[in-house]
Amino acid sequence: MKKEERLFAALSGVSDELLERSERRKTGAGRWIAWGAALAACLAVVLLVYTGTAPKGADSEILPPPPLEELPTPQPTEPALTPPEPALPDKPEKLRWLQIAPQERDIPEFTLWINEESYYTYEQNGVYVIKPYNPPQVPDEELPECKMEIEYLEGTTEEVLETVQSRLESLYTSVICEEVNKDYFTGEASEYYFRADNGTDWNSAQREVWLIPYREGQEVTGAFVLSSSYFLEAEEGHGVRFYIMADTFRAWNQSDILSCPWTEDLEDAALRLTKAVMSDDLSGVEELLAPDAEVVGPGEDLYAYVSIANISYDYSVWSGYKGHEEEVPEAATVSVQFRLGGEDSYSYLTMEMIYQDGAWLAEWIGIEK
Repeated sequence: MKKEERLFAALSGVSDELLERSERRKTGAGRWIAWGAALAACLAVVLLVYTGTAPKGADSEILPPPPLEELPTPQPTEPALTPPEPALPDKPEKLRWLQIAPQERDIPEFTLWINEESYYTYEQNGVYVIKPYNPPQVPDEELPECKMEIEYLEGTTEEVLETVQSRLESLYTSVICEEVNKDYFTGEASEYYFRADNGTDWNSAQREVWLIPYREGQEVTGAFVLSSSYFLEAEEGHGVRFYIMADTFRAWNQSDILSCPWTEDLEDAALRLTKAVMSDDLSGVEELLAPDAEVVGPGEDLYAYVSIANISYDYSVWSGYKGHEEEVPEAATVSVQFRLGGEDSYSYLTMEMIYQDGAWLAEWIGIEK
């Protein structure tokens, strides 16, 4: 199969056709006349046995013939069952203030934005896994799985680096590590990036890994490891989307969290409006729109292609400061950075919000480059 044919099959999602089974029975006609004499002879022997008369010169008692064995009735052969696919979650999660391991482990909390229309998540053995609902498929071709995993490893930065390096070298033929986000004064890296692969063929396995040390005070107690896996041809699709997800990752320390109840309400309103505007359907968010609100959206449903990179806020009027976090600003501007697909540039969904009657309402929403 040519490369173009594989790609067409992967995009079209064509599944294997089910094959129907049929059985044919062969029947034949017996020839009664040919063996009529033999049948008469058998009947004579049976009569002789059951009347108690034996042939002349027989010294031993003639025993009745053994009963005929009944042949088992043929049973229809059932086709082998295919193991069921694991059930998907009823409602996809939005990774937000979640722990990534069982409760008995003290794991820092984090935030990560995903598009719940295209990806679902689940936790397995202390690791959060993010997978696409519709992974790429090519008939008669076993492709490397497209997924992202988030894991927290305890230990010093050097210990975690050694663990990750050893894992990758056991799975891939090429592994490169870089130090990124170095501090200007100390030169210490706040993040490490790995790129590993098994070649440059269109279906060769690729992996990107981001190692982010986690500090409690001044001491590094562990690191988050974000791993993005895909095959080379999917780099501009799922690879880019996983990269954007990793870019939105934030680890949180409880001592650093500013408790502002209104910020969560503002964020929830902004996310609901983002989905509604990019889906070109405002029917479920009327209560979040101020009277005479102006909304300029894409004019079509594009939400399945949206990857959120960042959400920022600008408080127009706010008298709050430490110790007065309960005070709510009168207005705020929310900017949602997003992109459509792997090759599209970033755009911004801007919302002018006001706080009125205990709720955040949008007065103006538009898309800006």
